[in-house]
Amino acid sequence: MASNVDENNPRQDDDILTHCAYAFPGVVYTLGKDSWSLLRNTYLTLAENLPHSMSNVRQTLACSLHEIAHVIGPEQTEQDLIHPFNNFIYDIDSVKIGLLKNLSKFLQNVSPRYRQELLQQMKEIQKCEDRKNWRYRQTFASQLPHLSELYTTKEVYDHIQPIVMNLTVDQVAQVRQASFTALSKLLQKFKHQSETEYYETTCETIKEKVCHLKQVHLSSKLRTDLCGAATR
Repeated sequence: MASNVDENNPRQDDDILTHCAYAFPGVVYTLGKDSWSLLRNTYLTLAENLPHSMSNVRQTLACSLHEIAHVIGPEQTEQDLIHPFNNFIYDIDSVKIGLLKNLSKFLQNVSPRYRQELLQQMKEIQKCEDRKNWRYRQTFASQLPHLSELYTTKEVYDHIQPIVMNLTVDQVAQVRQASFTALSKLLQKFKHQSETEYYETTCETIKEKVCHLKQVHLSSKLRTDLCGAATR
């Protein structure tokens, strides 16, 4: 069905295939890992071979990618789902945000080697088409505490900490609040694992941010919240 798109009635096909994508994780869960070989081609058709305009289908699949990965396991996930995952990263914002919501859960089902490769894509994942789309940045920030648990302290410091620090001065309060939670988590990780250099350097960066906020006359509440994140 997924390969026979009716070009004369794209709206109807979009609805049918979106429902198909929505039900797919349940089908995989019911049939189990051993039946993935029977479902794989249909899934990849839905994820990669439909007209680009059918973004609702890709968004639905992106939201549930972690569920399928959990059922089929790391080996099949890396063999069959990494390519759709990489496509979703570079898709439109509505698809990317579906992927972002459960990014850390998906990465729990891949090897450490692939997780390290993803670190190189963090800047790309952070990008969104619409700079006014603050919910995208909020969703990304809310994933950072969970992502930090999957990486070493050095990887967190080198790749995640700079992103968190940039988000702490976002113009939207909800984004900042999510980043403060992430910042607190990072500091706890550095401190508990005796990474004194990473902890102290991050604290110094926070001080610099606070001084900058004073210079540009941003609200005292923002400065207080940023300091508070460092002392949780």
